[in-house]
This record gives sequence, C-alpha cells and structure tokens, in this order.
Amino acid sequence: MLKDYLDRLRSGKDIKETLTEFKKLLKDRRIKESETKVQVLREYTDCFEVLSKLLDDEDPKNRKNAALCLGLTADMLPDDADTEGIVNKLFESYISDQTKYNKAAYLEAIGCFDYSCIKDKLIEVRNEIITRDIAEEDKKHVLEEMSELNGLLRKDIEKPHEFTGFSLVNEAALLTNRNFKNITIKELGSIPHKEFTAGVMIKTKMLRRVMSGDCRTFSEILFIQDNSVMLDPDADKAAESLIANGLTEYIETRHSNPDAPFYFRVELRCKDEKNKANNEKKLASRLELYSKWKLINSVSDYDLEFRFIENSTGKLQLLIGMHTLPDERFSYRKAAISAGMKPSLAALLIRLGADYIKENSVVLDPVCGSGIFLIEREKYMHTQQMLYGIDIYGEAIEAAKKNIRAAGYEDRVNLIKRDFFDFRHQYRFDEIIADMPRITSGKNSSEIENFYMRFFKKCKELIKEQGRLFIYTHNRNVLRRYVLKEGYRILNEFEISKKEEAYYFILQYGG
Repeated sequence: MLKDYLDRLRSGKDIKETLTEFKKLLKDRRIKESETKVQVLREYTDCFEVLSKLLDDEDPKNRKNAALCLGLTADMLPDDADTEGIVNKLFESYISDQTKYNKAAYLEAIGCFDYSCIKDKLIEVRNEIITRDIAEEDKKHVLEEMSELNGLLRKDIEKPHEFTGFSLVNEAALLTNRNFKNITIKELGSIPHKEFTAGVMIKTKMLRRVMSGDCRTFSEILFIQDNSVMLDPDADKAAESLIANGLTEYIETRHSNPDAPFYFRVELRCKDEKNKANNEKKLASRLELYSKWKLINSVSDYDLEFRFIENSTGKLQLLIGMHTLPDERFSYRKAAISAGMKPSLAALLIRLGADYIKENSVVLDPVCGSGIFLIEREKYMHTQQMLYGIDIYGEAIEAAKKNIRAAGYEDRVNLIKRDFFDFRHQYRFDEIIADMPRITSGKNSSEIENFYMRFFKKCKELIKEQGRLFIYTHNRNVLRRYVLKEGYRILNEFEISKKEEAYYFILQYGG
C-alpha cells in the first residue's frame, strides 16, 4: 500500500488525495511500528526528494501535507541521507509560505529531525513574532506557530526560576480545613490574617515564617496579584485585563531570571463543566498572546499554576500557585501510596488531639501506610520512646521507610510488615493512632464492619488502661457502634469533612 502511494506521488497524479491518505496511513500505529514501512521507504530513496518538491506546490494544502509527511517519515531516512538539506528546505518553505495556517505544520515537521543547524534562525523568527502587532484574524494561526516554536526552543529560552520575593508584601490564600481555620490562625501567630470560605487570607512580609515548619495545617498557598480585580468570564477580556494590570511584572519581581519566560498551566473552577476544558485552553492561549509569550502554557514542568475561581455572579478571581516557592514543611515525604494520608491533614489531626497527647508515650500505628501520621505525631511532641508502625502491604512499609529516614527518625520508629491481627507485643501502648480503611471498590460494607469489630477487639489487647486512641474514619456510625460495644469512652469527636463523611475520634480505653 505504501508503495502505491509513493508511485502515485512520483507520477504527479491525484496529489491532494494521495497526500491526505498517505499522511493518514503514516500516522497509523500499526503501520508505524511495522518493518514493512521501513523496507518500502528505504527502497524508494527518492521519497524525500518527491515530498520536498511538493513543498513548492501551488496548492497550500498540498504544501502543508507534504511537510507533515516529511516529518512522519523522518525516522525512515537512510544513513547517508542529507538531513540538513531537508531541514533547510523545510525552513525555507516555512519562511516563504504566506499561508498562515501552514506555518505550524512546517515547524512540526522540522521538530522530527535534528534541527540544530537552523536553531539560531528559529530564535530570530520567534523574537520577531514577539515584537509584532498581531491582527485579530491572525491570532489563531500565530498561537499555533508559537506553540511549535516554543516547543522546539524550550531548552534554549528556558531558565530556572527561584522565588525571591520574601521581602515583599505578599497577599495569599492559605487553603485549610474549612472547619478548623482556627488551628492555622493559631500557628500564624502575629501575622495579619482574615478568614474566608476555604481558609485564611494573609498579607505579610513574613512569608518565610508562613512557610516554616511551625505552620503545618494549611494544604496550599495561593498568591493574589497586587491590586487584583474580579475578571470578566470572557477569556480574551480576562487575560487582557490581567496583563494590563501588571501580572507579568508581579511575577517577575518575585523571581530570579525575570527576563526568561515563565511556564504555566491553567485550571478553571466553574459551573460550566461541559465547556471547562475549552475555556481553560482559551485562557491559556490569551495569556500567552497578551504577555507576548513571557508566559508560556505547558502541560508539565511548569513554574506557575493560574487557578481561576468563578464566584456566584459569574466573575473570575485569579489565584496563583507558585511551584518556585520552596515548601520544606513536609520535605520528608519522599514516597507516597494511593490511599496515603496528606501531611497537612495528619498535622491537623495531631493538633486537634493535642490536649490528649502525653509526653513519653509509646505509640502504635497499626495501619501505618507511608508513615505520615507517625511522623507528624513525633514532630509535634517527641515521645522519647520507640514508635511502632505496622502494615500488611510491603509497598506501604517501603514507602514508610523512605519517609521516616528522610524525617531523621529511622532509629526511633520500628516498622513491621505484618497483619495487625497477628501482632503481639510484650508490653502495652499509651497511644494508638490510625487512618482507618474505608469502603472502596476493593472492600464492601460487610468487610469494613468485620474489620472494625476485630480492630477494636484487638486494640484492647495492646492499649494500656486509660490509653488513648486517635482514629480518623470515613465510617462514623460503624466506629461508634463497635467502640461503645467494646467499652471505649469517646472523649471527643471532630467533623473533618461533612461532604467526605470524614471524622476524627479521640477514644480512651477503660478508666
């Protein structure tokens, strides 16, 4: 089949249809991975010459498809092929072709080859586009062209950015548990703050203090641009307003290498889920355009996250996540498991139970997972005794080992791969902490019921008289039924999330 297409292209018959079908066939994974394709294209060594000539065809669509086909056959070049010649021909056609929608196709094709011989020329083209006034009707095609150029030149234009704005006044939102903002406020101490729906707002020059290990219960910090305003939901108007209001300058003044572009991603939180992805794409492209590509959209390895939040009136507010800001609060978290507890949640639970924690306690986590709960317990108050972590899964124990080693507690935590119900110990524990398993696709309600019943029976064998249990659960009613049945006292109960049906219990055995 490939042979037929090559023969038709060589003969000059039905060029448009042939190129379209040839391109489609070359993209077919089954063809792409077959030896037949390699053999055929190497037999027809003039294939690249034929396609190169079609770059001068009078039909713009033929030129575009010829370029794309050249790129798709790049990995089939014979060893003695004139790669540089093909790249130069593609570049010449890219420059000379006046059809706007063809530009990105040439660059896509160039990217399939070693294009080092024209890299300086590509940089010159990119710089020229940045300084150009772009007509409304050309925006779509220029955005596509610049997307390809930025991809080809990323290693050349990218420089690492570090957050340097600690001495500036920074306004930011700390996302916290909505029910316990007071815990984060207490950690902030004298730092000016006010509550809002999802957490605590701050405006301070004491950012280092906020990011220190003393403030552990917020999950995320999102910055608010100086003189921020509510934005029109129209992507074009929103992006234009942000750039006019100094978004790029705000970012530059807080970072090293401010002259280099900043890579970002967009997240839109809105009611219109159907058009969400399309609107995110529009916002991203318009931010690139109006910032003159000082801001470049990237699906991975980005410096910034632009999170647009829709309010009740349909307006948007921008919150900025800066991945350039070092957050060493949970730097010990080197490994994670799918059902693992988030460190900020573990820190919150420990602080909620602070009045019930005692010094010099011997602590057991019978379902320790990646060890996060144990680590946060030790960070809050040194036990001066060994801590024990048990998990039946080897993956969890291995993750816990890495995290506990990174936290510097490897000599203080004894990790055991074992079924908790088979665990025996020569003395009893002062505290048992646990993030209880929940009903999932792998566990039905009867399994959960059975686990809770056995769990609290087993704990009676291991906990001291008047010992405390700190239990995080998504099965409140099941827990209450079995702890009362087994003679535990409920000292306190906290609603962590009504939506997620998450609760935290402080229990006491006996006494």
